[in-house]
Amino acid sequence: MRTTLLLVCLVPFTSKSQAQNPAARVLENFNAAIQNIKHIEYTRIFEINNPGADYFHKDTTSLYVEFSNSYPADLYRYIRTAKTYKRIYTQQDDIMLNTEEKNYETEKSNLSNAGIYHSILTLRVALPKLLDIEQLEKTVSDTVINNRMFVLLKVKLPEGKIIDFPNGINQLSLKTIVSFHTFVLDPDTWLPLLLIYENSHSKGYSVKNYFLDINLNPAAPSPGAWTLAGYPDFKKKSNPEITPFIKVGEAFPDWELPVFQPGKAPQTLSLSDIKGKFTVIEFWVKNCGPCQEAFKDMKQLSQKYQSINILSINMEDKDTEKDLDFIFRREQPLYRMLYRGSGLAKTIGVNSYPRVIILDETGKVIFTTIGFSFEKVDNFLKEHLP
Repeated sequence: MRTTLLLVCLVPFTSKSQAQNPAARVLENFNAAIQNIKHIEYTRIFEINNPGADYFHKDTTSLYVEFSNSYPADLYRYIRTAKTYKRIYTQQDDIMLNTEEKNYETEKSNLSNAGIYHSILTLRVALPKLLDIEQLEKTVSDTVINNRMFVLLKVKLPEGKIIDFPNGINQLSLKTIVSFHTFVLDPDTWLPLLLIYENSHSKGYSVKNYFLDINLNPAAPSPGAWTLAGYPDFKKKSNPEITPFIKVGEAFPDWELPVFQPGKAPQTLSLSDIKGKFTVIEFWVKNCGPCQEAFKDMKQLSQKYQSINILSINMEDKDTEKDLDFIFRREQPLYRMLYRGSGLAKTIGVNSYPRVIILDETGKVIFTTIGFSFEKVDNFLKEHLP
């Protein structure tokens, strides 16, 4: 690592105060470079490393983006292209093309779910918000990558804050989390090579975004690339009817699922086996942050309410027994962990996760909730248990 003095020699500071605060000057240069972009094309490599959940993901996409300050978040339109799909967003349309199955969906959606997490679009709205934070903790140094000098800017956000799109900075539900963002910047252009996100809550967890092959003067896509008319071979995707979520007062349907028991012969559990006691059921999948957070609450419930049934049902059939074994050995659950629950989840309309359902002794639904709130479940059980 080089010294700040060397970095000052590389950056054209114009005042004594700026020379004394090179990190602030670097953040200003970084923001100015991003705000000056009118259109951009680049390759994005996105990596998630979450050893605590045994989850690792990597994908590569290309983005073409046009900005205009006449629109919210300055976003005029963009095309995001991956191996199996293409996302096209304009002020009029939001189109998802499945390039393998040759079908499309059209829905004006929340762009935070459009695969642009920590992309140039996020930086466009987040960097001005960072500049507005008084006494933002930040440091700067030099680093060398492939024999080239880069600037390393590290930013520590206030507790419970994270950079996001389209708001720039959002409040996390867990307000004690501290977010750390590391930006590797090209000192010639002040554009990013790499963004690394880490936090104080998840040991070893990181999200990396690489910005490669940046082109600030790309050829614009043809007019037909922005509308469905340019994709005449694609057919509208037929979506299956969504089953409404089971309601309080309804009888829970019959079911039989395997119980996960490492190293033991498989056993099954059915609705008839749990009748006679109150039953708390949580539906979850592995690659879900709130589901991971709920494990500790499930364990706390099972310790507090030992006279009732407490079940967790994995509803993602692609979560393998190896995946379940990792979580089982990590959590050492006192409750029963069931799997292959996608059919049951579909039958009762579980379309998001985690979801919690409580049954009475007869198997009737007496409580439901979206997400997992220990306080809500605990208060209900304290009020209704005999």
